[in-house]
Amino acid sequence: MVEEEVEVEWRTVALRFGVDSTPTPGQRGSTSNAVFTAKYTALSFLPKGIFEQFRRVANVYFLGISIMMAVGTYVPGTWFSSLDPWTTIGPLALIVGLTLTKEGIEDSKRHKADRAVNSRTAQVLCADGSFQAVGWSTLQPGMVLRIEDRQEFPADLVPLASSEEAGKCYIETANIDGETNLKLRAAAFGAECFTSGADLIAAATEDGGSAVALSFEPPSASIHAFNATLAAGTAKGKGALGAEHLLLRGALLRNTKWILGAVVYTGKETKLVMNSRDAPSKLSTIETMVNSMIYFILGAMVVLTSLTLMGYALWMAEHDDELYYLCHPPLAGTDPLFEAGCDQKSWDEYPLWTLWPTFFILYNNFLPISLYVTMELVNVAQAYFIDQVCASVEFY
Repeated sequence: MVEEEVEVEWRTVALRFGVDSTPTPGQRGSTSNAVFTAKYTALSFLPKGIFEQFRRVANVYFLGISIMMAVGTYVPGTWFSSLDPWTTIGPLALIVGLTLTKEGIEDSKRHKADRAVNSRTAQVLCADGSFQAVGWSTLQPGMVLRIEDRQEFPADLVPLASSEEAGKCYIETANIDGETNLKLRAAAFGAECFTSGADLIAAATEDGGSAVALSFEPPSASIHAFNATLAAGTAKGKGALGAEHLLLRGALLRNTKWILGAVVYTGKETKLVMNSRDAPSKLSTIETMVNSMIYFILGAMVVLTSLTLMGYALWMAEHDDELYYLCHPPLAGTDPLFEAGCDQKSWDEYPLWTLWPTFFILYNNFLPISLYVTMELVNVAQAYFIDQVCASVEFY
C-alpha cells in the first residue's frame, strides 16, 4: 500500500525593519526567540522533583516501610509495629530534602544561563538605515540583523549581504557538531546579492514595504537541509535557497567582517534547539547498581519473613499453653498475680497473618537508611568540590 504524500505548507515572511517585536498578523510558529534548557519551573519543581526522587527503589522501599509502621502504630485492628514510624520518616525526609536542594541549585544555574543567553543583544536594521540593539529573546522572523566577525548567530538566518565579495561568508559550527573547520556560506543571489542595508531597504520598500519576502519550509531538525525562495522585487527577481544559504543559531561568523541576515526560525524552532534534548533525568551507575541489590535484598526479606512466620506458627502450636506469663491462655491454675495483671487485650488478638508485616518491619534494617543519608552527603560534598575546582581552573 502506497502512503499518500501530504503537501507541506510553506511559510512566507516579509522583511521587517525596526525593533518592534510584535508578531505579525497571521504569523505561524514560534513567536519568541527565548530558549529554556532548565529542567524545572517554579510550579513543577516540587511535584516533578519528588516524582524523580521516588524513581529510586530505596526511597520507595523506605516510604513503604514507614507506611507499614504508621499503620501498625496508629490504626487499631491491623498489625503490631514495635518501631516508631518517625525513625524512618525523618531520615527519608532528610534524604529527599537534600537531593531536592541539590537539584534546585543545579537547575537554578540552568535558569541563570538561560537568562544570560536570552538577554544578549543583536543589532537590528531599522528603516532609516541605522542599527539598534535588541534582546535575543525578542527577535521575530523577518527581522534583519547585522552580525560581525566572531559573533554568534542568535537565530537561524538567511544571509542577504556580506562584506566579502560575491556575498560569501565563513562560519564555525563547533558549538553544534564539534567541527572546528570553517564552512563556506553564500548570501542570497550570490555575486548579485545586496551590498548594504540601504540597498536592502530600498528594494524592500518598492511595493509598499513588502517587495522582499522569504518563503521557506516548516522547521525541521536536519541541519543539512533547507529549502526556501527569496522574492526581491523587480530589481533582483526571485531566487532559490538551499542549505548553503542558512546560518544556524549557535554557529560563529569567522573571517568575515559582517553580514546582514534575515531571521527565519526562532526559539524552539531553530535547528540547534530541535536537536537538543531536555535536561536528562538519569540515575548514576552506583544508584543503578544499588537498585539491583535492593531487589535482591527485598526478595531475601520476603523469604525470611515467610520462614519466620512459619516457624512462629509451629512453635506456638506446641508451646502456647506455657506462655501464661505473657497473658496467653490458658490462665487457669496460674498465680493470681499473673491473672490480675492481664487485661483483655493480649497477643492472641492479632491474627496470624498480621504477624507477617510485623516480622517484615523488624527485618527492615537489612537496608539501613543511614547508608543513603551518607550517600547523599557524599554527593553534596562532591558537587561542592567539583564546583570549586571548576571555578579555580581555566579550561581551554
